[in-house]
Amino acid sequence: MLKAFVCNPGVNTMVGLILVISSAIEIFENSELAVVGSHHGVFLFGIMQTLKCLPELSHGLDSLEKAKEERTEKRKK
Repeated sequence: MLKAFVCNPGVNTMVGLILVISSAIEIFENSELAVVGSHHGVFLFGIMQTLKCLPELSHGLDSLEKAKEERTEKRKK
């Protein structure tokens, strides 16, 4: 059950977006300090995490669309 939760693309996308948003806030608040901090790495990691999940989410949406079309065709017959 834990593996299903950890490997869920929706959860991974949400975690990536939370990392991006929280680190972006930190970067914005510390913009007057011209230093590179750990929040910059967290920002990049969040972007990569989010981008990594997009193909899986797209594939899932395509599968849902195909299933909907098949169900519609069966009802017509």
